[in-house]
Amino acid sequence: MSLCIGLLDAAVTASSLHAEPHLTEPARLVPLQSADHAERWSLVARALAGMNLLLLLGLCYVWGGNYAEFRSKHTLGLLVFAVLLLARNAWALYIYQFDPLLAAWFASEAVPDPAWTAMLTLHLLETLALAFLAWVTWD
Repeated sequence: MSLCIGLLDAAVTASSLHAEPHLTEPARLVPLQSADHAERWSLVARALAGMNLLLLLGLCYVWGGNYAEFRSKHTLGLLVFAVLLLARNAWALYIYQFDPLLAAWFASEAVPDPAWTAMLTLHLLETLALAFLAWVTWD
């Protein structure tokens, strides 16, 4: 067993000595987009998170009032759901806008377009769902 490990160590050492120089250099990050482009993505994310917060505050107001009046488990469930989503969107807005490290990272070129597309799609779908819930609630 130790002979096998010794042979593997020797093979790895020999292969690393003869490796091509460009394969052993550390990888460099290349910006995938401009800083202006990244700032626009970040602005849209902040706007969607802010819209979600406003919709959720309205829903919490209505569902909280309904729970206070009727004491229904269903209304309590809606209220808890809205409060948890409110916390999630407040956290997202904090990360995009105020966190010293992450806000700068999101506004830089480091976040690739496919990641922004995925995050903004989720934010947009959430905004549409909340807008529909608000419409149904106030109708």
